[in-house]
Amino acid sequence: MSLINFVGGLSKLRLLVGCRTETFSAIELGFVNIVKELLIFGTGPNTVLVPSLSPCKKEDNVCLLKLSKAIYALAVVGNPELQIESSDPLQRDEIIGNLGVINYKLFNNTCLGYKRCEVLNSKYNFEKSHVEFELRCPEFYMDGIYEIDGKLLGVPIQGKGPYWIRCKDYLVNVDAETTRVVGEDNKMHLAIKNFKVKADLRGGMDLQLDNLFNGNKQLADPVNNLIKLNWSPVAKILQEPTFNGNLKTLFKNFNKYLKLIPIENIILD
Repeated sequence: MSLINFVGGLSKLRLLVGCRTETFSAIELGFVNIVKELLIFGTGPNTVLVPSLSPCKKEDNVCLLKLSKAIYALAVVGNPELQIESSDPLQRDEIIGNLGVINYKLFNNTCLGYKRCEVLNSKYNFEKSHVEFELRCPEFYMDGIYEIDGKLLGVPIQGKGPYWIRCKDYLVNVDAETTRVVGEDNKMHLAIKNFKVKADLRGGMDLQLDNLFNGNKQLADPVNNLIKLNWSPVAKILQEPTFNGNLKTLFKNFNKYLKLIPIENIILD
């Protein structure tokens, strides 16, 4: 069944891939022109529709970039019929940052912003089971409950309570190891196994930590001013555990989609 000829146009496409109307504009850049038809899984009331992606030659970097954009878009939006949760908002029960001079924990976290990220570049090395890609994310917002203790830029910091953080213009580089697994269809599928992340915050950060030093403003205000004036080095110190936790959830969604699509349907030897 061709999406191009499907009656109803874009509104039907939104319905078929489980996208909300307000999220479609964020994924159409690399998605509509690479998703060609639907694979039908199951029968009767359990039937689900899975987008089939146009396969790419290994050396076709333009096609592979479009493929990366499409898979990213599908993973972020999610699909309840495939038991794939949306990654925006992204929920993490706990994030732990043990950084030596400073340690923190984040609980009941909600992060917004991944659906607005764009895949700028991607590099695949199928012989070495390796992939790199770069995301440009206009804004992240995250909130929850924090615990923190240690020294931040040489200054003591301690507290426990609600927090929120807003970061603008993040460039995120992901270096990932892939593996091949046999699916239920007895065909080979790609999966992301391990990854490393480097992130560069370019547009500024607002961080609110309620109840620092048990509400002692005399101790808390200098720390809040330090964070406000030094948002870039503060972000570099604290960001890695948070990105690792959030991307771990996102890549679970990647792998759930890749589990449905054999390698032969996306990569041409």
